[in-house]
Amino acid sequence: MILPINSIQNISIFPFASDVERLRMQTTMVVLSMPEMIEILAKIDKKTCVSLITCKDAKLLKKSRLTKNPTPYTGMVVVTTITNLFIGEHYTNAVNKTRIDEGKPADFEVGKLPFGQWLNGSSTIIVDGDKYYLRTLSFADEPSTSKKYYYDALQNRHELDELGEYLPAKTTVGEHSEQNISGLILPLTFSMDTVSMVFDEDHRILYTIR
Repeated sequence: MILPINSIQNISIFPFASDVERLRMQTTMVVLSMPEMIEILAKIDKKTCVSLITCKDAKLLKKSRLTKNPTPYTGMVVVTTITNLFIGEHYTNAVNKTRIDEGKPADFEVGKLPFGQWLNGSSTIIVDGDKYYLRTLSFADEPSTSKKYYYDALQNRHELDELGEYLPAKTTVGEHSEQNISGLILPLTFSMDTVSMVFDEDHRILYTIR
């Protein structure tokens, strides 16, 4: 079903509706159920640039990391993230292509998934029980960009700097050092329960919650 964006009656329920407008998505959208979109994503088998809009409760610390004052936003904040990534290419193949380009043997191998299994041989969708996850890749030479917006229960917007002291400190894990390539390729996994919209590089929405 193709509908003009301004005809979607419940678009205002998304706290990031204004951000969607800024992304020039006032064209058309394909309104699908999650199972329908999972089926489409699972069939993508070549490197494809997409942007994701995810929406989930923010995981904040109980106290400020700086002042130790209680977090005033606990239980009130939702984080909306807009991220540019790639889907459709298997992690192993992506790393080995880079190794070949750099004159190295294509002998990089990945172990079993830490959870779940690939859906019908897909390199895009992981299924674990009744939960589905979207596997994406971030390339060092084509870095992803991520913008985080926090909204409280009254839809007031908070920038990252305002909440930084209440967010867990970032950690770096060296589990991908065995790639032995000049630019790290990072696999990132998103729960489909948190994905609100998927759109391509031409800003055509591929998926939105029905």
